[in-house]
Amino acid sequence: MLPKYTRPEQLGTEKQTFLITIAILEGRHYAWPNMDSVVIVQAFGKKETTVVVHNSDCPYYNEYFTFEKKATPEKIFNSEITFTVVQPRTIFRGRKVLGTFKVDVATVWDEPDHQFYNKWAVLNAPTKKYTPGARGYLKVNITLITKNISPTIPPTPKDVEIEGNLLLPHSLATERSKANFEFDIYKGEHFYANGKAPTSCVEISFSGNKGRTTLQKNTSFPVFNQRIVLRDMFPPLSQRIYVKIFFGKTLHAFNLLNFKDLISEVEEGVVPCFGPSFLHFYENENMEEYKGSLLLGIKTKLAFEVTDRKKQTNIVSIPPCSRDLFPLVEIRLFCVIFECSALDKRFDGNVIFRATIGNEIISRDIKVKNLSDKIGVRKINRNSRFLTIKNKKPFLSLALNAIDCRKKLYNFNMLDKILNTMV
Repeated sequence: MLPKYTRPEQLGTEKQTFLITIAILEGRHYAWPNMDSVVIVQAFGKKETTVVVHNSDCPYYNEYFTFEKKATPEKIFNSEITFTVVQPRTIFRGRKVLGTFKVDVATVWDEPDHQFYNKWAVLNAPTKKYTPGARGYLKVNITLITKNISPTIPPTPKDVEIEGNLLLPHSLATERSKANFEFDIYKGEHFYANGKAPTSCVEISFSGNKGRTTLQKNTSFPVFNQRIVLRDMFPPLSQRIYVKIFFGKTLHAFNLLNFKDLISEVEEGVVPCFGPSFLHFYENENMEEYKGSLLLGIKTKLAFEVTDRKKQTNIVSIPPCSRDLFPLVEIRLFCVIFECSALDKRFDGNVIFRATIGNEIISRDIKVKNLSDKIGVRKINRNSRFLTIKNKKPFLSLALNAIDCRKKLYNFNMLDKILNTMV
């Protein structure tokens, strides 16, 4: 039987109840021999703890926990599940953390049948330093359940060895290796705060790590030219890359990139990359208000390419992006207004038309352009108005410099046509 899968967009946007079931089965090869151990599981803001297993570096737990929450699918998929193995406190010593493991709910949802079954999670050191090696392995079951989705028990895997049954995303990868995820932040455009040029910075958060650029003061077109390096395992167990724009300490806008869109699940050995390209920010998912654009690129370097391992997060300067990647072309737009009716009653006297593109901010010190002549308003009734436009029509023209994307569009259309022909 093929595993079932429901796409996230099929769940809608309404609040619904989600249930996470977690089974902690056993541990293996703990770095501290003959230790007393406890597993702490955190999900949906709640915490559960197993009983203490004494004097064993290969303990058996066999405990089962459930976590329930009612929220929108977007909020559920953005949350994380954390496993922490600790040595409990005694009279003679304090509590010590052996290792931790994190996976976001979106990764669990993308698995066949929305679950990890009898998988070995690799425990990593809980410090911010880039320490090599596993601190142990934890065998777990993780299942995500919601309305109209019933859990199933998959067949027992043939490979019972730890190395062949690691908890990894559903792909061709058979093991995880250390990697640097490099986020190149070049520049921003159209950053405005109430019509003024703000002091801004960009923050990248991914897989529990985050980094922030330096502040660029009093400019609507900031130039950062900085690289944020976040160190984690590849393939990562977090899918959401959050890109946030801050005006001072206030969050102005954010956007997210899905890690699955940056990597091929069919070809082995392909590392994720993106851009350099502009990422656009809006007030909400309906794109009702434009908040600005950010030019960034993403690269991945695996363990054999990594040289600096001192810090989990690093920020370095980079050269500016080549102008040849984004050639500009002048675009002229012309607009003729033939008719205007059903105006609200607040439009009385004379009306002027104005044409704009993008997020153009009007200042009292700047003369406003692209205006039509004044046109008189006439009443239809007490609540409606219309304009008397005769033979001479209002005419507006607008010129702007925009990025020339024609070559990319031609290539995209050509590849899309080839794909449709082959299918």
